[in-house]
Amino acid sequence: MSIIIRIYILLCIALLIFDICFLFVQNQRTLVAYRTNRTFEKKVREEIAAHRESGAFTAEFTDSLSRELSKTKNLLTLQGVIENDAEAREWFRPYVFAQLEQYAAKDDPEQAYYTYVLSTFDYSREKPPVEFLNALLGFLDSKSLYTFSNTMTCLYAIGQTAPLMCAMDKVNERKDFYHKKLLVDGMLSAQTEDGELDARLEERFDSYTPYMQDCLLDYFRLRGSDVSGLCMRVLRSERSNSQVGYSAMRYFAKYPSKESRTYFLEILADDSAAWIQQMLSIQALRQYDDPAVYAAVMKKITSPNWHVRVNAVEYLHNRGLSKEELFNLLY
Repeated sequence: MSIIIRIYILLCIALLIFDICFLFVQNQRTLVAYRTNRTFEKKVREEIAAHRESGAFTAEFTDSLSRELSKTKNLLTLQGVIENDAEAREWFRPYVFAQLEQYAAKDDPEQAYYTYVLSTFDYSREKPPVEFLNALLGFLDSKSLYTFSNTMTCLYAIGQTAPLMCAMDKVNERKDFYHKKLLVDGMLSAQTEDGELDARLEERFDSYTPYMQDCLLDYFRLRGSDVSGLCMRVLRSERSNSQVGYSAMRYFAKYPSKESRTYFLEILADDSAAWIQQMLSIQALRQYDDPAVYAAVMKKITSPNWHVRVNAVEYLHNRGLSKEELFNLLY
């Protein structure tokens, strides 16, 4: 028995050593593969200086540029040079764009680097052609989160509704592959046409998964979009996902309405309502100071749920109820 245990321990140690060696070799290969190409860097800097003087790159440089940029190491070298030079970045833009088909056929790490470089360009004045956008959307089929995220960042920067709607379909299909915070923050940064994207998303809302609906309601709330009708429909529907319903309640905590006030009072009057519904209702009613709301919240001060009690106490205390009066009610 002791021999078997010793053999097992030795095998575990051997596997651990193998994993360490494998990771070390892999990292070394990565460093070598993507190390800055100093020769190419020098040439790029010289050509940028020449372009500033003459208004164009040399013919020899442009003839070789497509071949050079097909190598990820050179693409990253170029990015390092033009990262803080907006003028030069625009000069190289068509040459980088021309590599899209080449990088679409490469491995995940190389695609991730390429889509990252694409995301750094300024798209406010000039939008890419439809053919380019259609090909760019193909990167959203990648299994790499880095490639997916960088492609989404690029689409946010481009800010056109049609490709963004296609991207939303990809996010919806892959559910929580793309984290909620990345999606909501990215959409908030999108340079879109006024109101067009929001209108399309609201129109398609019912076709999305609960995960996507939850993300969209958070986005609408943070962006300040007027979707009170949609949120009330979610709250009144028996088919709505509970998490989506909670997001709709949070929307009204920031953008109250007469209809939502009535709904929240109904929740507080229903003793069978879930504690989170009662808590969110109290939070949404904080901005009201009328007798009906005060009485409804007062009843929740002795709720068996701690979260409901705390929110009820906070509401009442902010309306002038002293600590002594609260203690008398609680104890």
